[in-house]
Amino acid sequence: MNSAIIIVFIIALAGVVSASFTYAKKLADQVPELLESFTKARAAWEDFKKGEGSPRPELPPPADDEEPPAAA
Repeated sequence: MNSAIIIVFIIALAGVVSASFTYAKKLADQVPELLESFTKARAAWEDFKKGEGSPRPELPPPADDEEPPAAA
């Protein structure tokens, strides 16, 4: 094998390893936020199952007796 090919292979392998570490660190940085979101979602689900969730908001009654707005 030509020595240039070996050198290019080593440089390419170092680049792949470096990119892998970078993406692994970014993923690891998101884990605490993911766990916090999971905890909030689980607590909301438990409240929903217990019936302690906020009730559905009441809609205002339909305004049948009002006239539609006039075109400008």
